[in-house]
Amino acid sequence: MRLTLYTTEEAMKQIYLSQKEHATRVVLYHGPPRSSWPGWAPATFSNLIDRVYLEESAWRRRGLQRRWFLAKVNRIDPSKPEVLIIALDNGDGTENLTGCRVSKYENPKSVAEFRKAVNDGTVYLLSDNALHHKKAFAYAGLLVERFRDAKEQEAGVSMAVAVFDTEPTYNGKTSRWLLLHENPVFDHFMSGKGFSELNYMIALSEQTEGSVAASETALHAAVRTVAEANFAKLLLESADLVNVRDARGWTLMHAAASAGQDRFIKLLADSGGDVKAFDNEGRTALVLATHNGHLESIMALFEAKADVNLSDPRGGLL
Repeated sequence: MRLTLYTTEEAMKQIYLSQKEHATRVVLYHGPPRSSWPGWAPATFSNLIDRVYLEESAWRRRGLQRRWFLAKVNRIDPSKPEVLIIALDNGDGTENLTGCRVSKYENPKSVAEFRKAVNDGTVYLLSDNALHHKKAFAYAGLLVERFRDAKEQEAGVSMAVAVFDTEPTYNGKTSRWLLLHENPVFDHFMSGKGFSELNYMIALSEQTEGSVAASETALHAAVRTVAEANFAKLLLESADLVNVRDARGWTLMHAAASAGQDRFIKLLADSGGDVKAFDNEGRTALVLATHNGHLESIMALFEAKADVNLSDPRGGLL
């Protein structure tokens, strides 16, 4: 038996990716800080409280989407350590003071980013239930930073809190929000605000029109359908065609990335496949892999030296 050794972060990521429907059940757990990816999820399963179940269809390619009770955070009142007194905007010109308890294990970068975002006017408190005055038990809540570029309601999760008290003037309303998979305070692979912006631009890109079968070569079809061993043999026999293009301008690298064939990406790269090639619409293989949510293909492309900052020669940013 071959064992794979993961860091805690890598292990948690594999759990969430392999159990997407079940992973949505722990979004409102609080105590530990959020994970690096998905950023709305806890980083570990220790000391978890306030279990909340979400609908199974909540998982989306770019995040977790459902309806929440929410209120905009106007400001932070002077607070004790590990306690935040926040002023919520009731939407009618009045405010509501609400007390939130922050875990002592919270990431200091998350707290600092939250305070900065409050000053920028982009923070909201999301909860699964409406907040009530003097409730005996605390509510689980999420302090999120709205993603300004999006047309819909999208946000990155700064931290989870326990809401222990709120004034009776609270006027929380419900709205459907997408919680981005990227953690806004992280700046490494598959996380951070830069990746949120990139993934959003890719999500807005146009889908390829027309019949795929009518536009691709036999080699492009092989990328989608042939077994790995047979594809390696076919590629060896056709090495001079490794960068052949179909009617869409796709190379074999584009086709492999779009289909999520991460095993073929390394074969193509080792055979001289161009990981930086643009198709007819100015898209790289990395753009297609990200557009279709193929995370393993994205990692394979990065290992093959794909450039996330690559720009379309026509001037468009990918």
